[in-house]
Amino acid sequence: MTDDPFAAPRSAAPNWATESTQTWAITHHAEKHPSERADHLAAHPRPGVVRGAARVRADHSAAAVAWNPSAAPAGQWPTGQPDVPASLLRADALTPDEHADDDPEGRLAEAGWRLDPRTLREVAARPQELRSLRADLTDRLSRPADDTTRARLLSVRAVACRLLGDLDDALADGNEALASAKLTGQLRQIAVVRARLAHVCQWRGEFAAADRLYALADSTDLPGLLRATVHEQAGRSCYEQGRMIEACQHLDLAVALCPPGSNVLLDRVALALTAIAETARQVGFGPLPRDRAAVLGSAPPPSLTRDEHTGSWGYADEHGRQIVAPTYVQAQPFGDGVAWVQRAGGGCWQLIDRTGVTLTPATYDDVRPFRRGVAAVRQDGWGAIDTAGTVVVPMRYNAFATALTDGRYLDGFTDEGLAVVEAAGWRGVLDRTGRQVVEPRYRAVVIHPLAFLIADTGGRWGALDRRGRPLITPAHADRRAADAVVTRQLRLVAPVL
Repeated sequence: MTDDPFAAPRSAAPNWATESTQTWAITHHAEKHPSERADHLAAHPRPGVVRGAARVRADHSAAAVAWNPSAAPAGQWPTGQPDVPASLLRADALTPDEHADDDPEGRLAEAGWRLDPRTLREVAARPQELRSLRADLTDRLSRPADDTTRARLLSVRAVACRLLGDLDDALADGNEALASAKLTGQLRQIAVVRARLAHVCQWRGEFAAADRLYALADSTDLPGLLRATVHEQAGRSCYEQGRMIEACQHLDLAVALCPPGSNVLLDRVALALTAIAETARQVGFGPLPRDRAAVLGSAPPPSLTRDEHTGSWGYADEHGRQIVAPTYVQAQPFGDGVAWVQRAGGGCWQLIDRTGVTLTPATYDDVRPFRRGVAAVRQDGWGAIDTAGTVVVPMRYNAFATALTDGRYLDGFTDEGLAVVEAAGWRGVLDRTGRQVVEPRYRAVVIHPLAFLIADTGGRWGALDRRGRPLITPAHADRRAADAVVTRQLRLVAPVL
C-alpha cells in the first residue's frame, strides 16, 4: 500500500493494517505526466494512430495565469490574462456554469451525516433536511426535463431515499437515473449515477450487483478524485462482505488517486482501515481478492489459436474448444465481443463475432481495437465504426492521435467516447457519433479529464472547456504549464455517493 498515507492523528489503525499484504500495481498522482518527447509526439505524430509515451514526475511549479471565459465573447481569446479564483466543477458536469444556480448536491452534502465506525454506513444527522430535499426533487421531476437533468435529479433523490432508509424507492430512482444517464453518453455522469446505484444495492445486501456497478463506474479516463471516491466506497462494500484484503486494495487505490487536500476522503479511509483492522483481528481477512472479470461476472473472450500445419489463425473458448476454425492469415484478439481478421488473398480487414459470423466486408486497410463499442478504421481516410459494422465517423481524417495528459496514446476513442483527429495537418476532437467537439484548427490537442489542452500555430499551449469554449489563453511554453493552470482553476467537487 502507499507509504504513510495518513497523518498521525488521522488513524488509530495498527501498523499491520496499513502495510502491504501483496503486490498491487499503483500509479501515483505525482508520476502521471508525459515527458517532453510525448509533447513532441502530440504535435508531430506519424500518420495513422499515435502510440506510446514515457512518464515523468509532474512539475506543477510552472508559472501560468488563467483567463476567465466570462470576460470575453465565446470563441474569442482575451487580450489580458487576469488571475481568477478557482471554479468549482461538479463531478457529473462538463463545465462549471452547467446548472450553476441549481445545486441539489450541495443541499445533500449540507444535510450532514457521519460514518458509523463499526458498520461504515452513513448515519443522517438531519433527516428532516433530506425529506425536504426529496420533496423538492419530486416536485421538479414532475416537470419535463432533458436526460442529463433527469439523471442528475433522480440519482440525488436515490441518495436521499437511501439515507432515509427507503431502499425500494432508492433502487427505483437509481435504475431510472442510470437509464437516463446512458442516453447522455457522458462518462462522468454515468459513473456518478452507477456509483450511487451501487451504494443502494450495497445497503440492500445485493453485493454482487453493487460490486459490478462499482467496477463499471471506474475508468482511467475519469478525474482522480472521482475514481478515489468510487474506490473508497467499493472498499466499504467489500468490508461489509468480509473481503478485507479486497477492501484494502480499494482503499489503497483511493489514497493513491486522491489529489492534494482531499482530507475528508482520507479521514473516511482511515476510519475504514481501523474497522478492517479490528474485524480482521477477530475473524480474519476473508477470501482472496477477485479480479475485475470475476467481479463483472463476464466470460473470458475467445483466445487466439494457430494451426501449426497451415499457419492459419482461429479462436478457442476458455476450455480450449475450437469455436472459430483456423482459416485466417491474420487475426486480432477479441474486444467488445468482436474481432478483426484477414482472409487469405484479401489483404483487408473484416469484422467477425464470437461465432465467426462476418459482420463487415473485407474493405478496411487498417483497423484498431474496439473501445466502448467504437473502433478507428482506415478506408482511404480514417473514420470509425461500431460493433455492428455501421460507420459512425466518416472516413475523411488523416489520423487518429488521441493523447491524454497522463501520457497515454489511445488507438482511437477514450472511454468517454472522445478522439483527437487530424485533418489537413490540424487537430480537433470528435465524439463517438462523429460530432465535432473541437474544430480541427490547432497544432496539437491533448485530452485532460476536465478540459482540452490545445497548442496554437506558434506552439503556445492553452485550454478549452469540455464544450470547446476558450478557458486558458494559449500563452504557455509547454503543456505541463497549461495543465497546471487547469488543475488550479478547475476544482472538482467530490460527489456524494
